[in-house]
Amino acid sequence: MKPAPEIADEDARCQALVDLSILDTPSEERFDRITRLVRKHFGVKIALVSLVDRDRQWFKSRQGLDAMQTDRSISFCGHAIERNEVFVVEDTHADDRFCDNPLVTDAPHIRFYAGCPLHSEGGHLLGTLCIIDDAPRRFDREDRSALLDFGLLAGKELRQRQRRQPAWVGFFARLVRSSGAPQSAWWGRLLRSWRPAAERLSERQFAALSGFVIACLLGWAALAWDQQQLRNSEAQARQEALQTLGLMRGELETALNARLHLVHGLSGLVHADRVIREEAFQAFAQQLGTGVSQIRSLQLAPGGVVKHVWPLEQNRKAIGHDLLADASRREAAMRAIEARQIWLAGPINLLQGGQALIGRLPIFMSENVGDVDEVWWGFATILIDVPELLTEVGLLPGIARFDFALRGRDALGRSGEVFFGDRALFDGEPLRAEVALPAGVWELAILPRGGWPHYWAGQTSFRLGTLLVMLLVGGLVYFLLRLPHNTRRAIRLATAQLASTQARFRDAIEALPTGFTVFDADDRLAVCNERIREIYPLSRPRLEVGRHFREILEYGLRQGEVAGVEPTDAAQVEQALSLSVARHQQPAEAFDIELSDGRWVRVVEQRTQDGGSVSFHIDVTAQKHSEQSLEEARLRAETANQAKSTFLATVSHEVRTPLNGVLGMLSVLAADQSMTDKQREYLQTAHNSAKHLLTLLNEILDNSKMEAGKLELEDE
Repeated sequence: MKPAPEIADEDARCQALVDLSILDTPSEERFDRITRLVRKHFGVKIALVSLVDRDRQWFKSRQGLDAMQTDRSISFCGHAIERNEVFVVEDTHADDRFCDNPLVTDAPHIRFYAGCPLHSEGGHLLGTLCIIDDAPRRFDREDRSALLDFGLLAGKELRQRQRRQPAWVGFFARLVRSSGAPQSAWWGRLLRSWRPAAERLSERQFAALSGFVIACLLGWAALAWDQQQLRNSEAQARQEALQTLGLMRGELETALNARLHLVHGLSGLVHADRVIREEAFQAFAQQLGTGVSQIRSLQLAPGGVVKHVWPLEQNRKAIGHDLLADASRREAAMRAIEARQIWLAGPINLLQGGQALIGRLPIFMSENVGDVDEVWWGFATILIDVPELLTEVGLLPGIARFDFALRGRDALGRSGEVFFGDRALFDGEPLRAEVALPAGVWELAILPRGGWPHYWAGQTSFRLGTLLVMLLVGGLVYFLLRLPHNTRRAIRLATAQLASTQARFRDAIEALPTGFTVFDADDRLAVCNERIREIYPLSRPRLEVGRHFREILEYGLRQGEVAGVEPTDAAQVEQALSLSVARHQQPAEAFDIELSDGRWVRVVEQRTQDGGSVSFHIDVTAQKHSEQSLEEARLRAETANQAKSTFLATVSHEVRTPLNGVLGMLSVLAADQSMTDKQREYLQTAHNSAKHLLTLLNEILDNSKMEAGKLELEDE
């Protein structure tokens, strides 16, 4: 198995992912809608929106899969974000990078994977929209294009988290809230009326106006501060306390919900099989709890009696504990059964030592398949370490100049006991907020150390610096409001241009009628089109981005892709491999390759300036067949011509011999003095005709000599 590599700009990429504030957030319909559509369109088992963190891949949306995340070292998406193009593995069993991957050999038994990278506005690849199946399948050009289109939709939704409202919209909203202006106050109405007007301003106009307005507001605030110092000081303290209170409540609710939902996984294990084997429970609980902080234990308690605990060694004392028989546990346990949802009890001192919050989910099941009525089976329980939880959310003494207190033990709200902080804090004038639990609430109180402020310090220094600060802040506001706009505009423009260029390049290479490849300086496949996979079908499993040229070629030779190379003959394979690698490293002129299925491919290859190479692969089978037909016709014509020449030479030679006899006899007859003049005339005519025939035969022989290249010229 080949682990997913680390990206070159990994730190910046991970920071861009953190800036989205999307990791470990609940599912959202806008992402689920896309994954449902993708799963249905391609007819696959699983569709995911996967975000690749530094050590894991986390699923923002998942269809057909229960797991929330996997380790990055075994992830497919970690490979997919190497390059900004669709990454496909048509058969994991034929790919040595994944054939022994635990996700292939075990559940979900991945045989096919395709992922489209998702990028931030800054161009960082954050994750993928991917599809997974348990059977191999072909993924052609149209499929890749469709997945890319879906990926663009998912990426757009992802980038919505990075986009902010125009600067002035949020600015005026915060200004109205912080001003404390009543609905009827004139300055409140004025601020609210400015907001829609500001939205119609250009960025430059708004920045200049904002700088001026802020400077004026600072001057007004400086004048009003002396008269309203006590009220403003207290209001500021209350606002800071309120913000801190809201933050702490949100952090506490988020931290609790992120851990309490794990008991639903234990419930799912029970519903899958009532008879829980200890080995299965330990493996499942370890998978749920590993990597999640503050978890003391995960437990199953059939009938209210603790039977399965994880981790076992630290919590062995809890085994056999009857929750309903324990007076300190029974009341909270019965509340959970009555509520039929998670009930958070505690903090409670544990039998195994320490103090923890106990989240119990009552499990109700039908006794028989098809029964409508359900009976209580027992509890799925999670134990959360209280000190660690409070440390994580920031509820430490003295933080941010505030004191905190929590009450509502066993989720009883105001009627519950104070279990964190000073009990006397609730007797003062604290700000309070209810912390929502799955069932019941806690009450969180906050109060500045020493109580609410009753004086304003630093009056003189503030007055002296006000005039200077007005000028500086006005200019700074203008600069800051312009800077994000320019930066965002440049990033959006660059990203759009990059996406457009990549789309045009992808469409162009896919439209080529020939196979097309680009190898980088390390001789790894950087770009290829679908046509190249159609030309070399036996090499298709290795024609993936990131594969080395030698690896692809050797795989094809061993699959019998090339004619004349016996796949089982190691010497032949090595000889052909060495020749092809040498020809690839020093490309000269085009060359032809005969494939084992009888097709011919012409390869035209050139080196690029960065040390890589680009090549075109053209199917010339028809041309080769035409050339072969022409060659056969030429050979037939030459053979016929040679036969003709041989025939003529033979006939001419054979005819000249008797003709010489005829001429000789005619010469003998010409010497006879007894012939009449008429006879001599006839004889002379026969003699002239024979000599003319001999001349023709000699010329035929000369023609044969010329064709044979044996004619000799005489100068006379």
